[in-house]
Amino acid sequence: MTTTIVKIVFENDIRRIALQTENAYEHLTQEVSRIYSGRFPNGVQVRYVDDEDDCVTVTSNPELKDAFEMSEATLKLFITPKSAEEEETEYVKVSKDGQRTAILTKQDSKDSAVIVREVEVSPQEENAKSNLDDLEAAKAEEEAKAKQAAKAEEAKKAKAKEAVKAEKEAKTKEKAKKKAEAAKEKAKAKAQKAKKEVERLLKVSEKAAAKAKKEAMKA
Repeated sequence: MTTTIVKIVFENDIRRIALQTENAYEHLTQEVSRIYSGRFPNGVQVRYVDDEDDCVTVTSNPELKDAFEMSEATLKLFITPKSAEEEETEYVKVSKDGQRTAILTKQDSKDSAVIVREVEVSPQEENAKSNLDDLEAAKAEEEAKAKQAAKAEEAKKAKAKEAVKAEKEAKTKEKAKKKAEAAKEKAKAKAQKAKKEVERLLKVSEKAAAKAKKEAMKA
């Protein structure tokens, strides 16, 4: 089984120990608890200083493996007891080269505030998150456009409906107008016919009266 040499620093005590490469973090906590028995009732807090001078906390085997890969010399791990009253908050960090993004966890205790954990986010994950944000923004924009188009279509349909209604009303009025004009013409023709009939009857009456007068004179 392969091992890796590290230095552990606790208060004024520095020791070199060999850690198993597999499950190194678990082996480390076991060794620390064995060497400093009874000094860590709430657990062990493990930190190291990275290549950007950030104090980074190690809480798992993969994180300790990353620390091994980063370190060019013997990795120095700073050991402190965990406090039961510590609370964590997170914020985002971008490294000096502008390529690596990390989530830093800030742990606040009664006495101090120190950065205790760094979870690296790969460029691929950051790009995927950025692409997801772009997709969500594009989706929201498309939904807004679709709503606007639907609203415009509804307005267009309402306008067309009003136009059809207006056209129908205009046709109804035109039909009523033509009907009224036809009735007026019919009444006018009937009146003219009645007038002619009256004139004819007057002429017949005049002829009858003239004839009666003429016969009376002969008698």
